[in-house]
Amino acid sequence: MKKLLSFFRDKHADLYKILLVFLSISFIVYLFPKEGKFKYEFQKGKPWLHEDLIAPFDFAINKLPEEVASEQNEIIKNFKPYFQLDTAVFFQIKKDYPTTFEKHWQKVPNAVGSERNNYNTGLQVLEEIYLKGVIKLNDLIEHKPQDFSIFILDNNLAEEIELKNLYTIQSAYNYAQTKLNSTKGIDKEMLLSLVEDLLKQNIFYDPKTSFKVKKDLFDNISLIRDMNQKGQRIISRGDMVDNEKFNILNSLKSEYLSQLGASSNFYFILSGQFILVGICLLMLFIFFYLFRKDIFEDNHRMTFIMMIVCLMVLMASMVT
Repeated sequence: MKKLLSFFRDKHADLYKILLVFLSISFIVYLFPKEGKFKYEFQKGKPWLHEDLIAPFDFAINKLPEEVASEQNEIIKNFKPYFQLDTAVFFQIKKDYPTTFEKHWQKVPNAVGSERNNYNTGLQVLEEIYLKGVIKLNDLIEHKPQDFSIFILDNNLAEEIELKNLYTIQSAYNYAQTKLNSTKGIDKEMLLSLVEDLLKQNIFYDPKTSFKVKKDLFDNISLIRDMNQKGQRIISRGDMVDNEKFNILNSLKSEYLSQLGASSNFYFILSGQFILVGICLLMLFIFFYLFRKDIFEDNHRMTFIMMIVCLMVLMASMVT
């Protein structure tokens, strides 16, 4: 331990210089760009001022933002929302039916027809209604035509059904009224009141599933319109950079920068920068050591010089 402390005491000036060099190199490298730069400058609506550009590799031509937006709007326009069937609703209605029927039956001492006939007719009307289902209206479907279809989930199985094949509370009541009016030997008013009391919606909008499906459709939109093959001419000198050429050039630029930005290239560039900056600063230290030893021995001066070098690099990076 004493030897280690003695070493740091005797060599602290040299160790400080090593630390100063390392910190200076790290700071300067940090300021340097870590990715390559596309060497061609171009503007939409301006002529191509460089030599003829030939594709250096295969690359994908991206779709224009308005093309992607158009596909998204088409998905929204044709999207079929998802609804959930609640089977527990009709199960509860059937469970409550005997008690509810008895209450209505007792209120009509002179009811038309037998109790059994009225009981069975009312239950049959409800079963026919819930064979289709009673949907709760939603802004997504309220003003849609009757042939508009939706997906109804029943135990995670989706079935596409048109709105005309479903009931609302009002249309279910109208159906019950028509059905009971055409049936003889029953007390129509009592049964219609019974059905009205028991009617409940059992199909509800499912925002979570609808959002997930719509998001999947959006995510599956291909952002690639076409492929440009290696060796294919992209643009000639003097050609106007129109919308299409601008998109192709941007696609090439994106692919070029993404290839340079790969992890292996990143570390390669970083290592190269560290080595080059290290050589430059090392040469500076060697110069002071050989020709200006008075400055080299003074750590305060060397620190000030390194600060000036780092400041100059910082200003240069801000300008560029």
